[in-house]
Amino acid sequence: MSGDNIYIKLEIFRDKNSNDLKILTHFNFKSPNVLQNEEGLVWFPTIAENELINETFELFSEFKTNDKNYLNQVNILKKDKQILPENQSNDEKIIVNKVVIQKRAGV
Repeated sequence: MSGDNIYIKLEIFRDKNSNDLKILTHFNFKSPNVLQNEEGLVWFPTIAENELINETFELFSEFKTNDKNYLNQVNILKKDKQILPENQSNDEKIIVNKVVIQKRAGV
């Protein structure tokens, strides 16, 4: 994916009510693909922006669909004592452990 023509920024945050991770899109209102009319703003995503958003959602869905396999791999890592210290957030553990799992698998 090219970084060309990406005028948005994605923010990942934890929802205080549901405790779920959420994705928030920030728009550059001066970008050529955001127009303002009497009804409000209209955004026409570029191909690169669509790719960025799709990749982000794929990453999130991959975590959800691989939960069982992931938890099995985490249990193996715990036995090997390669899991992060307890003061790390669960999300940090998930991301780092997923990288370790992929490295082990040669991905």
